[in-house]
Amino acid sequence: MLLQIVMPNGLELPVKNELKRKGFEKLNVRDGHIELEASLDEMYDLNMSLRCADRVFIVLKRFKARSFEELFEGVNDFNWEEWMDEDARFLINGRSKNSKLFSVSNCQSIAEKAIVERLKKEYKKDWFDKTGSRFKILVDILDDEVSLLLDSSGEGLHKRGYRLKTVEAPLRETMAASLIELSYWNPKRNFYDPFCGSGTIAIEVAMMACNIAPGIYRNYDCEYWKNSNKEIIEEVRNRLKEVVNKDLDIKIIASDINELAIETAINNAKLLDLDSVITFENNAFPSGKVTNDDCGVLIANPPYGERLEDLDTVEELYCEMGEWMKMMDKWSFYILTSHKFFEKLIDKKASRKRKLYNGKIQVNYYQFYGPRPE
Repeated sequence: MLLQIVMPNGLELPVKNELKRKGFEKLNVRDGHIELEASLDEMYDLNMSLRCADRVFIVLKRFKARSFEELFEGVNDFNWEEWMDEDARFLINGRSKNSKLFSVSNCQSIAEKAIVERLKKEYKKDWFDKTGSRFKILVDILDDEVSLLLDSSGEGLHKRGYRLKTVEAPLRETMAASLIELSYWNPKRNFYDPFCGSGTIAIEVAMMACNIAPGIYRNYDCEYWKNSNKEIIEEVRNRLKEVVNKDLDIKIIASDINELAIETAINNAKLLDLDSVITFENNAFPSGKVTNDDCGVLIANPPYGERLEDLDTVEELYCEMGEWMKMMDKWSFYILTSHKFFEKLIDKKASRKRKLYNGKIQVNYYQFYGPRPE
């Protein structure tokens, strides 16, 4: 089957790297998504194990449509009954770009009508309860070509199932994983996050270090479809659980000045039995346990100073960070912030920076490369 893996624009590389490590070579990389051929068990595996992607779509069909009649016929001429029971709860979303069919709401209505008419014919009934399994369908129209995409994930893949509580402005788990993937951290290197909030980056690091697939503790829409294979799903889940290893020879340190944030982070880590793997500290930057004796990696999402009343405090913090970073010459630093003068405040030029979005906020991911480990 043809799959479309979606992610925010700018984060195609981390997902591509993950797919390459899984052995996928023929990848069609576009802005915001990657397409590849995969088997059914690989589709289940990708949902459970991809750390940086948002969703896994199945590409059901593609066809040209320049009129509502062509759209109706193209959607209606698909074997929906092989996927959906007669009580299927299907939800239609849409988007359109550079196409004659530009009214998304009209396209959604026509697609829904086409599916209903097809199911009426196949199931010999005029009314459907829509109380069964969920099918989230995206009618994606680009340059007059319609792609019918079926969301196999259901809830976004950032919902790992472990974060029951958050603090203000939490970083998405998939974003945190992408920041790690874009760094030079690996499971043999110590890690430090001095502004850990609810612990997202540190927990994602610990999951990577312990080889814990991020999605093995949650469920997916595709598990409840009529053509799903529950035996294969459990085989994939058990196979991923078997390779977990929590015997680490590195330090993972996460701290925050906010006591409630640390309590939340510890509780989140406990849900994955990782509270003994990560050292949490309720203190101000920097941690006394972080030394320059090794080539560690710092990845942080510090305060941005978005509110004017916080700006002076944040800029003082950045200056302090700069002085500390100069002393830690064996470490590498990766910092996400929207502050335009971050490099000036820390008095250090980044080795590289990437433009990304943290939610709706445009940010830069500043990368300061330290020496390579021996």
